[in-house]
Amino acid sequence: VLVEEQEREVFEAERVSWFEGKWKIFAFSTCFLGACMALVVSLPLLRTAMEKSGEGDLGTDLGDALSMQPSSSPSHDPLPIFEILQHRGHVRCGLDNDDIESEKGFHIDLCRAVAAVIFGDPESFVGVLVTGSTRFEKLNDRAVDLLLYGDTHTIEREVKERTTDAGFTFSSPYYYDGMAYFGDESFLRCAEEEKRFDECTSLLICVTEGSTSYDYVQSHFPPDFVQVVSTKQETEEMLFNGTCNVIASDRSILLNVTPDDGRKFIVGDKL
Repeated sequence: VLVEEQEREVFEAERVSWFEGKWKIFAFSTCFLGACMALVVSLPLLRTAMEKSGEGDLGTDLGDALSMQPSSSPSHDPLPIFEILQHRGHVRCGLDNDDIESEKGFHIDLCRAVAAVIFGDPESFVGVLVTGSTRFEKLNDRAVDLLLYGDTHTIEREVKERTTDAGFTFSSPYYYDGMAYFGDESFLRCAEEEKRFDECTSLLICVTEGSTSYDYVQSHFPPDFVQVVSTKQETEEMLFNGTCNVIASDRSILLNVTPDDGRKFIVGDKL
């Protein structure tokens, strides 16, 4: 009896090139060499950038520069602030330029009161000039011991103030105020109604950088309608010389603004 075998599939071997057999190893080697070259090229650039920014030490090993260890804290005096004040003999109050020049006023009196409590002498203080944009930086750097600038207590400033990334302790409120606009009556109404067309197209609001008034105005108007300045005095000067037609600030501050030329400006309602 003859049994016919079933047909079987036949495979024919073919010779492959060296590259086809080693392509995975070749690809891995290429990527590894590319990464090494990128690292070699980036190291001089990194050192140059560190030298320009003042963050790198030319005598420091590059391995230390690339260390993942946390940076050291600012080198402040570790003693409690009260002991530092007692040793120094006076308290440094961060004040507005007008307060320092006049040596009188609400905030000067508060600084004298603090000095009287600590030293028994109301004159044991030094006024340090701060502005809306520098006050929290100076407080964080210990250039002043406390701020008396009419600083608004906000949760953001208590937890993480944006210019310093630090949180600050506030006293109990000693004065309650609110923001308002001040200036030419027609443009003041434009600002209050947030109107930016027709007769309000030339509205320009001056506001102090770093203030809560700035935060409010910046969130309600496009940049073309806002002029940011460094000090309260600049806002008044720019209103009087016609650069701005409205200023935004604390209402208590605006009530004391008086033009030298007799022009009539009004204070808006508290926002």
